[in-house]
Amino acid sequence: MRFEYCYSKTGMFACREEEVGRLLMSAAWAAALVSVRERDDRSKAVALGDVGGGDLFELSNAVEKGEQEFDRLLTIWADEGNWTREELRAGLTIVKRIVAAESDASDKEAGSADVELELYRVVSGYVFSFVVGHELLHYAADRCMLSDSSELERTGEFERLLKLHGQNGLLCSLEPLLTTEVLADRCAYRTAATFDSALQRKKTSLPHWKIMLGRRLAVDILSWALAYGPGSPGRSSYTDDMRFLRAGTPGYMHNPLRVVGFARSIRGRDATTDGKEREIICEDSARVAVIQLNRILAFCAGADSRSEVVASVRNGQPMLVNELGVDLPGGVSEAWRTGVFVEESTFSCR
Repeated sequence: MRFEYCYSKTGMFACREEEVGRLLMSAAWAAALVSVRERDDRSKAVALGDVGGGDLFELSNAVEKGEQEFDRLLTIWADEGNWTREELRAGLTIVKRIVAAESDASDKEAGSADVELELYRVVSGYVFSFVVGHELLHYAADRCMLSDSSELERTGEFERLLKLHGQNGLLCSLEPLLTTEVLADRCAYRTAATFDSALQRKKTSLPHWKIMLGRRLAVDILSWALAYGPGSPGRSSYTDDMRFLRAGTPGYMHNPLRVVGFARSIRGRDATTDGKEREIICEDSARVAVIQLNRILAFCAGADSRSEVVASVRNGQPMLVNELGVDLPGGVSEAWRTGVFVEESTFSCR
């Protein structure tokens, strides 16, 4: 990726400390909020349906700005009714313990945050498997250090995503794809799949549902980061800063397709304990993906008016449902068919 989070070229690898820190803090908040919810009601923690990537960035940004801004955010969240000020304060305490533990290589300061620390490492590990995996190709003179093809490649899914990038003029390519960036994403998917396989083989104290939730939250964080780039704002961006949301970067695959590839790479063999598949692109990542895809469809159709935008989306929806329907909540496919999006149910995780 461009020098937004990390950048590399042959023999050189560099990252922007403040942006990497924001990604890591978002992962820490993910682990903290899961822990807080689990104390209150395990069923709420399993879904954590009222928290997404935008929320995690918003919390991280507020803490960075200082106590006054964090207190202001506590009031807003408490007024909305999903979280109390006490819960969010408890979350901040856990975040600070995670930061302290990660600052000590021996983990001596982890204390009661052992479980939260482990979940944090799962979420951040998934996120950076993509970020680092992408850049390592450029670092190694455009050769992926992982030579074995991923399942995404072996099944032909990677090629289908590339084809979908400009299929039938519906999702047109804003600019010609850069071969090196496509190969870098392919390497990132290999790295993510390798991390996922290693995690499944590793003995862990985390129950299966927490690893599943860790995957979903990692997808949310990466989706938000790709959509908004450095200095990613919080969830208020749905209304206030939508102009900053990017459907893609010239030369790269469209952002939603990159996220789909990542999600498919880390889904794991057993998506749920009951053997059923469960999408991990939901909540914020699903909202962002749909907004981006709808924008691309409208742009490629040359739509100017709202009616033309709606028409372009409806023309493209059969292709989107067929190609991406399995990755997104069922409510999204239904909304594409009907043109009616209901915030409470369209994007929710099952």
